[in-house]
Amino acid sequence: LYLDLHGHSRKKNIFMYGNADGTRSLKERLFPALLSRASDQVNFEDCCFKVQKSKESTGRVVAWKELGITYAYTVEASFCGADAPSSINTHFDMCHLEQFG
Repeated sequence: LYLDLHGHSRKKNIFMYGNADGTRSLKERLFPALLSRASDQVNFEDCCFKVQKSKESTGRVVAWKELGITYAYTVEASFCGADAPSSINTHFDMCHLEQFG
């Protein structure tokens, strides 16, 4: 498992960027799907598994392509908080981030 942790300034929620080789493989989607079931701040619908040409030098893509790590992700936590009913109009604080893990 490889995680590159980032803050996001525009989209709400916690979401992940993963890697897929063009097939709709489920194994790359499993970890984000499990996290979204464990926390209402994680939104699986916001996750993306396509590798754009401009992202080929990012840590997650290098870990996936060159090191063979299947479960390599960029985790984005919004500076704006989540849009889940329990978090509307609040920013993430340390308690939210600790709950996420």
